[in-house]
Amino acid sequence: RGKMSKYGVVMVMMMLAVVYAQDTGRNVAVIQTDENNNNLLQPMPDIRLDYGIEPVSTCQDSISIDANTRYQKIVGFGAAFTESAAYTYSQITSDQQQEILDAYWNPDRNTSIGYTVARVPIAACDYSLTVHSYDDSWDDVNLDNFSVAYDESIIIPFIQAAYKASNNNIKMIASPWSPPAWMKSNGDMHGPGNLLPQYYQQMANYISKFISAYADYGLPMWGVTPQNEPEAGNSGYPGCLYTPEMEAQFIKNNLGPTLAQQHPDVNILGYDHNRDDILNWAQTFYNDPEVTQYLWGIAFHWYASQPDFDNVESTHDLMPDKHLMLTEAAECNNGDDDWAKGETFGFDMINDLNVWAEGFVQWNVILQDNGQGAWGPFEYSTDNWNTCQSPIVILNGEVVKKPSYYYIGQISRYLVPGSVRVGADYNFNSQNLYA
Repeated sequence: RGKMSKYGVVMVMMMLAVVYAQDTGRNVAVIQTDENNNNLLQPMPDIRLDYGIEPVSTCQDSISIDANTRYQKIVGFGAAFTESAAYTYSQITSDQQQEILDAYWNPDRNTSIGYTVARVPIAACDYSLTVHSYDDSWDDVNLDNFSVAYDESIIIPFIQAAYKASNNNIKMIASPWSPPAWMKSNGDMHGPGNLLPQYYQQMANYISKFISAYADYGLPMWGVTPQNEPEAGNSGYPGCLYTPEMEAQFIKNNLGPTLAQQHPDVNILGYDHNRDDILNWAQTFYNDPEVTQYLWGIAFHWYASQPDFDNVESTHDLMPDKHLMLTEAAECNNGDDDWAKGETFGFDMINDLNVWAEGFVQWNVILQDNGQGAWGPFEYSTDNWNTCQSPIVILNGEVVKKPSYYYIGQISRYLVPGSVRVGADYNFNSQNLYA
């Protein structure tokens, strides 16, 4: 649990089972990130956690822990390996590359912020350098010309370096932004267009081939989503429109059976778009047992006018044995206040965890020029999405960690995979604190 002021997040980390086993109480480590005092993942004086003291309602600025009330188990935290991120990594010195590898993936969590999950675009996305698929041969229904050779120069080496740095401990989630153009109703990887029904099986095979190809490079996929942001196919970058019913049919009849046969250890996460419509999609999926059998759970993003955390919790309540994962989050074109952007991550991560999310994956892991990293065809003069910020940027030739790096680290460094959220109550009489 945590408490957040206007300019900082304080996470109180503890071995809950050990704390509650000792009637005499235990000291608890406090780690603080705070703009006013220039604290960046800074250890603070320990506080005392006592057993069986007066109710939290009578104590000032107090947190009460109930280790007997247990919720979800944490899968992990991470970021996306986009082509723009890989390009940035390829352009810096070997010492700077190692600094970034250590900052994110070093197993020593005193050095890194403990990333153990990653998102991998299947071919072109909005942070790619070119528009491309892995099979641009028109009507190649057997996918004879499928190849991930495009990724061999900078994308695969970057992911391999991160995977090695983590001691092969990254759960990777693959997501297509668009099928090959010839599979779409508009004949273009850009929207608007749908996956043509006659190519549903080809698209399932395409995703399966990607999983196999990356495995050949020593990069196993842990999960896959059928489509990135299926309600945003009208954007100026690669995309594909689905309705909930269309994606349900694709999972039930094509992707699910194909992966069950060819990659049974790869999880399918449905939806992969904003919290505002997550419940509608989940209801469609979970009302059909033939779809549900193939789903690990639901992936969602944070881009919406309202946080809509209640929608996420309601999605959990529909089918409590299924899982939830936030798979994309970035601060885009929202002013120059880096500390406010970092605070948004702290706020969002805490609230997502409180509504059953098992992990959190932010967008680009690294970019150049203060977040302006979408070279190639996707630099929009109207939407200005090429100003999405990453936690680490290369600015004037130097590696710069933004406040978001430290805010994310307040949680990702200490909530290791397998951690369990437990019951908590709080009483913060101070006006600038809440949990």
